[in-house]
Amino acid sequence: MPRSNDLLDKSIRAAGWGYLGSIVRLVVQILAQIVLARLLGPNDYGLFAIGVILVSLTFLFSDVASSALIQMKTVNERQLRFALFCQLSAGLLATVVLVGLAHPLSLAMDQPRSEAVIYALAPVCFLNGLGGVALAQLRRGLSYGVIQFAQTVGYFVGYILVAIPLAVWFEAGVWALVSAWIVQATLTSMLYLRNAPHSLLPSLSCPDSKKMIAFGVAAIVANFSNWALSNVDRLIVAKFSPLADTGLYTTSMNLLSTPLAQILGTFQSVTFSASARLDGEIDEKLFLPLLGVVSLITCSIYGFALAISGTLINALYGPKWAGAEPYMTAFCVSLAAYGTMSAITPLLWGRGAVRREAIPQFSMAAIFTLVAWFAVKESSLAVAWCVAVVSLLRCAWIIHNGILTFKVALKAPVMVLLRVVIFATFLSSLSWACDRTLTMYLIAPLLRLALDTSLLMCILFSGVIYRRAWFGDILASALDHPISVARERLGFDLK
Repeated sequence: MPRSNDLLDKSIRAAGWGYLGSIVRLVVQILAQIVLARLLGPNDYGLFAIGVILVSLTFLFSDVASSALIQMKTVNERQLRFALFCQLSAGLLATVVLVGLAHPLSLAMDQPRSEAVIYALAPVCFLNGLGGVALAQLRRGLSYGVIQFAQTVGYFVGYILVAIPLAVWFEAGVWALVSAWIVQATLTSMLYLRNAPHSLLPSLSCPDSKKMIAFGVAAIVANFSNWALSNVDRLIVAKFSPLADTGLYTTSMNLLSTPLAQILGTFQSVTFSASARLDGEIDEKLFLPLLGVVSLITCSIYGFALAISGTLINALYGPKWAGAEPYMTAFCVSLAAYGTMSAITPLLWGRGAVRREAIPQFSMAAIFTLVAWFAVKESSLAVAWCVAVVSLLRCAWIIHNGILTFKVALKAPVMVLLRVVIFATFLSSLSWACDRTLTMYLIAPLLRLALDTSLLMCILFSGVIYRRAWFGDILASALDHPISVARERLGFDLK
């Protein structure tokens, strides 16, 4: 058992590297999305979205055993080879199934052009499976600098060096996006393998195979439920709405979810990896601070985005994407709830209580599918608001399960979240008033966005200074250490 202080220091360094890479990758992703969205438009993105949704479903089944490696105390070569066998078998099977079903799936979606897209993207399942064991080893060792480097390089080469030139010089349309994803998956898996080499000779079994499969099956149920809650609405919208509406729906969600994906990707991986190697008492001490910090970050981000959604979409994607503004309002609510919930899931996984996340996720996914099926008859926007309501409900359920698991009094998380909501409401209201005032005097949306963002930074800075008055002792204490480090590095005082 590693000493908690040593592991905490290593986890903090891992998180630091992870977030440094996340910032770089976020900038690359946002720039690529802005350029490609302006070049291609809603129809190409709608067509690409259909292929991505279907292919991403198969990713869930390719991780049958690798996730179990992260929470194991020790790992030997036989276990790695068995995990590789599971990864490659599942990845190959998923590729074959997608190729075989490409035609009927495209007809079921009423989009015959998506057949070729599904064919082209199917091998990505196998490519991701090839690097899965190496990725698990890197996560287990908290090597997040390496992980972020591989992901950033893969995305940069795929979308900046391949997709944009194809879109500009060859007018490749949706095939620019398809090519980018294939290149990204190939290069990222190669970099994982290079930095965490292991035997490429699969093994059909190992002494812990049943235990690994059991953990993997529970993880698949949870991940499938997450996939359903994130993608069933997109499938329904793609099936019953015009292609342009599908593009508006999926692209506005992608724009808003990209920052959260970068924040949570590192946070959840590091927290899960570290929590799995610590005793339960540490988890109980982490529950409230992590819930408070993550909810503060996500509610602040999406409270701000909700207040200036029109300016945000116009400044980044241009006037032809103006129809995305109503969707962004609903998605801001759902992503704030999702981000809050995601503070708890890695702690549950680290404790081995995967079922306490899987059951709520699966139940809400089933309910959501039914509700969204009827809501789409009204409009795709009605589906977006169904996403928001379901996200709030599952957030409450997961928080309740966290309270039961870590034996925390109900009053404590309620008070922490209430303070966060009050601050986010204050921030959102001021941002809305500022944006509306600037709209009266400034034509350029990019300039409005810059001034709105400046106000956001001022509000956040004041929240940091008066953190105990705003957030109470629990959350303020959780912020004290990172703030003291920033104070030392930057050379000014944040009391």
